[in-house]
Amino acid sequence: MKRYHLLLALLAAALLSGCTIAYAQGARVSKTIDPLVLTNDQRLAVAVALRAGEVRVTTTPSDELQATLTYDTPLARPNCRVENNGALVNFAIAPSAHAKRGALRGQEHQADLYLPQHALQALSIRLDAGQVSLDLHDADLNNVDARVGAGELLLDLRGTHSRDMTVAVATGLGTATVLLPADMNIEIVSERALGQIDYDGLSPAGRAVSATAPTLTLTVLRGIGQTTLRLDD
Repeated sequence: MKRYHLLLALLAAALLSGCTIAYAQGARVSKTIDPLVLTNDQRLAVAVALRAGEVRVTTTPSDELQATLTYDTPLARPNCRVENNGALVNFAIAPSAHAKRGALRGQEHQADLYLPQHALQALSIRLDAGQVSLDLHDADLNNVDARVGAGELLLDLRGTHSRDMTVAVATGLGTATVLLPADMNIEIVSERALGQIDYDGLSPAGRAVSATAPTLTLTVLRGIGQTTLRLDD
């Protein structure tokens, strides 16, 4: 009995001192967001900002936005916000209010998003450390902004597009691969840094298809690492 009381006392002391009790390995929490249905007249803007982990985005022919979030502890649950302004729906994922600024430990998340192609208008991704994979095949959106502090970024823009698109990619320390569509004029703007850009199938200035084709303006913000720009065959 005395040992039991001692354990309780130690546990209380740990809690009062602000210590975190670690969850058992493999005891991660997964939460599925209720599907958000968009009409044909609505447009969607998505913003994801997380500290560390993995962000995966896939566009689909469905009219639903679906998302699943996985995180280490209940206190690390990201904040999700939906603003329906009628014609425009804003969906945002941000770090938990309990997250310490600048801290990565305990902030490893996995976010899987499935977004409707017909509605997606703008996508912004911010990840301090980890991996980002964006499959935007055939998504006719206006703006993409994807930034990874340290890690890997894969952005797939292949497919058919009918409108102009503005894209910005940035990696501080790591690699970025951008797969580009064949049916668009491509204009490339590169901010010089220590990193290297490999051009596969196009020139450093881009590529012209025709005067009537839509234009993709790509800004590459380089840190230390390598960026590969590859034209779809």
